[in-house]
Amino acid sequence: MRKTKAKGNTYLLDRAFVVLMDPNTGEVLTMAGRQYGRNSKTGLTEMNDFALGNITTSYTMGSSVKGATVYTGFQTGAIAPGSAFLTENFF
Repeated sequence: MRKTKAKGNTYLLDRAFVVLMDPNTGEVLTMAGRQYGRNSKTGLTEMNDFALGNITTSYTMGSSVKGATVYTGFQTGAIAPGSAFLTENFF
């Protein structure tokens, strides 16, 4: 995250989370999180542990949901690799 922040134009990038789960049972094996921010006392930027953010923060679902939806379609046989769909604007 530090390397990416150094590139600039990343004001929205201030935290990252990882959740490791058993794919067979759904059991959560471990969670980790880091938050990047400015220390109000020193003025320096620092990286802090923020594992709790895995369960205390919320976000609007985005592109990662698309991949999960396609994967679920493959797993259930609803779609096959190479499938194509025509989508149109209905509004």
